[in-house]
Amino acid sequence: MLADAPSAPSFAAMDEQSVSWLNTYRPLLTVLGFILLACLLVQVPTGKIEMAVTMRYFMAGFFLPFSFFKLLDVSAFADAYMGYDLLAKRWRGWGFLYPFLELGLGAAYLANWQPFFYQHGDRTRDRIFSHWCDSSRVQQAKNSLRLFGRRI
Repeated sequence: MLADAPSAPSFAAMDEQSVSWLNTYRPLLTVLGFILLACLLVQVPTGKIEMAVTMRYFMAGFFLPFSFFKLLDVSAFADAYMGYDLLAKRWRGWGFLYPFLELGLGAAYLANWQPFFYQHGDRTRDRIFSHWCDSSRVQQAKNSLRLFGRRI
């Protein structure tokens, strides 16, 4: 009876699993490490490393090469993408459009492009969002919120 019981995994088996994981993800971890290193090195001449700038460069460095891989065979990517993306399952065109959007996002991050209302200050934002931030509308929304049958 005891011989049939599963035994605890040996240290050798556990070591094989960790090596297998590292071997599996080594290319991805290497690419991410190189992108992060490049993001930091680009800022060295400025004399300061800023987290927001590092993140912007990292996003550009991530989107651009990965969009390149998708653009190598857009049709094959669209077919594969349908297997795990909800929108691509319903509309195959999304699989064809996505690599180009990813390329555009990478270029936008690299160029530090920002939408119109972020570039033109608080007055533009206030004009755009004042309708939705009207205090009477906010109060009305607060009054309609309930938690466990009680008004919040």
